[in-house]
Amino acid sequence: MDFLLSEGQITGADGATLLTDTPMLKLEVVRDLFDGKTISHTRGQTGTRLKTAEKGKLTLADPAEASSFSGQPFYIYDVAPGDTWRIADVWYL
Repeated sequence: MDFLLSEGQITGADGATLLTDTPMLKLEVVRDLFDGKTISHTRGQTGTRLKTAEKGKLTLADPAEASSFSGQPFYIYDVAPGDTWRIADVWYL
């Protein structure tokens, strides 16, 4: 199972914000979908976390990582090491 949410190309960086002209339709439908997700410039690798995302702008939680993305492809993953979730146990009688 592939947990890839989106992929595209970074056109530049402005501080902690990565700039892209990649259309991300999922982001337009679910506004906070990419917040806290993992972004990497190597497919299949985990990377740093996104703080927020909006059309054309992906803001990293760690600003020091932004310069390594300029001009690189990006891959945003839904689930990454360190994530936790809970599965509810429901019974019906």
